[in-house]
Amino acid sequence: MDKVEDKISIRQFFIIYVIGVSASIIRILPIYSSFFAKEATWISAIVAVIPVCILIYILYKIMRNGKDESLADSFENILGKPIAKIFMTMYLILSIILLTFRIRYFAEKCMTALFTNVQIEFFVISILFVVYLIAKKNIQGFARFSEFMWIPLIVFTVGVFLISIPDIKISNIYPVTIYDTKNILMGVLPIISVFVYIPCMLFLGDKVSKKEEMFKVGKKYMLMAVIIAVSIIFTTIGVLGYNLSQDMIQPYFSSLKNIELFTVIERVEALAITFWLVTDIVLIITSVYVVTTLIKKIFNLPNRSNLVSPTLFLVYVLSIFIASNIFEIEDYSRGLGAIIYIAFGTILPIIIYLIGKLRKVID
Repeated sequence: MDKVEDKISIRQFFIIYVIGVSASIIRILPIYSSFFAKEATWISAIVAVIPVCILIYILYKIMRNGKDESLADSFENILGKPIAKIFMTMYLILSIILLTFRIRYFAEKCMTALFTNVQIEFFVISILFVVYLIAKKNIQGFARFSEFMWIPLIVFTVGVFLISIPDIKISNIYPVTIYDTKNILMGVLPIISVFVYIPCMLFLGDKVSKKEEMFKVGKKYMLMAVIIAVSIIFTTIGVLGYNLSQDMIQPYFSSLKNIELFTVIERVEALAITFWLVTDIVLIITSVYVVTTLIKKIFNLPNRSNLVSPTLFLVYVLSIFIASNIFEIEDYSRGLGAIIYIAFGTILPIIIYLIGKLRKVID
């Protein structure tokens, strides 16, 4: 067993999770969730915390109140090794697909925002090189970097929201009535598809200490995730409106240009892009840790770090051919991708939880 000093804390685990999820919050919520919930998108973000907290509790129980080393061990305890490996292989394929789309989307965003005349391969190779340098090492240094970026991310996101208040149009976020309940609940689904990455991350559980506090700490950091989500929604939809937000690729950054104070204060958009890049990089690196850890567990390999190079080569090839442009990636995220994420993030854990209950493996 790893020593405690070789692990990250459960607090650091959820910091990595929320920072990574923030990358998808910026991209998904102002566009897809507002398609259903319209002016009430901010309420959908608040409502979504309920099913996600329930999911965290279910995962906590699957891991026998945090006693299991990782979700892989929990699968083996509940399903037996042969079936557990089938499930882990399914999660591995999902994680590779997620990683591939994230890298391609990151490269497309860099090309759109920074250098429009540069080939997409340049950005893919650049990010993979950075990921390689970090993912080859143990997760502790990466966790400390994420912890360092945590407070600035919260302060910036909430600060931008507070500054944007004079520019928020009440008609963009109100009225909300009882007749909007169906739309609000529909708006919750895209948000859940963002938050359900936590089962994949729990395959890293053997590198996390004090997992018995997972549900207690998880609730606190889900509250922080909601604060980030609501701040981004108010800043985007409150300033631009849901109709205009749906027609943009990056409405959050477009909204910053429409905030009057930011026309006086320079470099705010550049700072926002910097935080956006950091959240994406955290998400991508976490996905690499997940993929290489799953490969190691499925094939009983001794060393995870030796798997980083072949994994990144595979992802490079897939990322070049998986889509022609950013619009195809958006279509996937909006349709099939969201369904797959919800299935693997919520439905499969619930099924495994019920099996564990029937077999009396779970209390």
